[in-house]
Amino acid sequence: MKSLAKSQPNSRVVGILDSRVTIGATAKGRSSSFAISRILQGSLAYVLGGNLYPGCLHCRSQDNRADEPSRDKDVLAPTKELPLWFLDLQSGDCRRFDIVCAANRVPALAARWLRFLLLLGGDIERNPGPRGSFPPKPRGPLDPGVGFAPVTAVRMQKCYDAFLGWLSTEFPKTAFSIMSAADTAAFALRAYGMHLFESGLPRHLYVYAITAVQDRFPHFRPFLGPAWQIDKKWQQHEPGACRAVLPATAIRAGVCIAALWGWFQWLGLVLIGFGAMLHPSEMLALQRKDLVLPRDTAYDSHSLFIHVRDPKTARFARRQHGRIDDLKMIAVIDRIFGRLPMTAKLFDGTMSMFRRQWNAIMKKLQIPHMQHVRGATPAVLRGRAMGGLAWQMGKEPDIRILFARSICTTTCS
Repeated sequence: MKSLAKSQPNSRVVGILDSRVTIGATAKGRSSSFAISRILQGSLAYVLGGNLYPGCLHCRSQDNRADEPSRDKDVLAPTKELPLWFLDLQSGDCRRFDIVCAANRVPALAARWLRFLLLLGGDIERNPGPRGSFPPKPRGPLDPGVGFAPVTAVRMQKCYDAFLGWLSTEFPKTAFSIMSAADTAAFALRAYGMHLFESGLPRHLYVYAITAVQDRFPHFRPFLGPAWQIDKKWQQHEPGACRAVLPATAIRAGVCIAALWGWFQWLGLVLIGFGAMLHPSEMLALQRKDLVLPRDTAYDSHSLFIHVRDPKTARFARRQHGRIDDLKMIAVIDRIFGRLPMTAKLFDGTMSMFRRQWNAIMKKLQIPHMQHVRGATPAVLRGRAMGGLAWQMGKEPDIRILFARSICTTTCS
């Protein structure tokens, strides 16, 4: 400190030491050791008088070149050239030194540096992000029905229009002002629910009306408790009933009839829907690229995974998938859909076509299939009696033979 106060006043200095005790005492300016405290007190005058800002860095004794003479040894020769930033700094050029200091602020994450090297080598491409055109191409108006199934969006619009029609009839002069505030809109929906209940209309008209109001006026959502209270009391007055559940035997019989009739797309879709417990709208939207068959993973996994497009419960989980582990079921699905192009739909027809085929097979099996009699509709595929689809082919030789013949002798494409 005395030498630096004479030769380098008004400067920041760095000392390289192998004693962590000395470094700690110097940093704090005090120590429990009287000997170290005496040294610190003696050097304080030079630090203040020379306007010095000393700092210390730790270095192991075996790595400290200045430690050799203290052990009666010669100073070792340097093992590498002085860095360019140091030479430039000696000549008064601080540019390279500033770059080194800035680089030290970057976290030393190996994955990021590896990606940087791969980018420099051209082995990977940068993530371009959303590619826009210049000048920007107009997108047109935003569809407010995005996020709902097309059928659901249409129903919500119709129920909302019916609610506005009722509101205009009951309150012709104040209908607009009623819907301009959340609290008055909530009590208007409450009165509308009572009107629907007294008129004998179904409850879903009321639920769709509330949902449509929430979608159009998101800031009304926290204030619609009075409206939902009527819906809750309505459910208590008219409790709902669960859908019927088809046993695995009925599903096996249905797919066998479909194989004999050559309805292989319908057959495969029913197996997927029953095995993965999918909603009918989720099944009909599937494409070949939504199926991850064992062949797609080089048989690393023997399970079948189904990516669900626009799931009905997307508000709880945006990304959902189903899984099937039954090897016989996977083999049939692979035979039917495995060779399709990735962009091809698994079922070429519409929902009405699928429903007509469903009704025909249920009628052949003499199973009720209408909703008003609580029959077996396609929605029952989500329910699973008997804990899943256990084929048990050995117990039904006649069905097994018919199914195997129809699959093996008919082109499944």
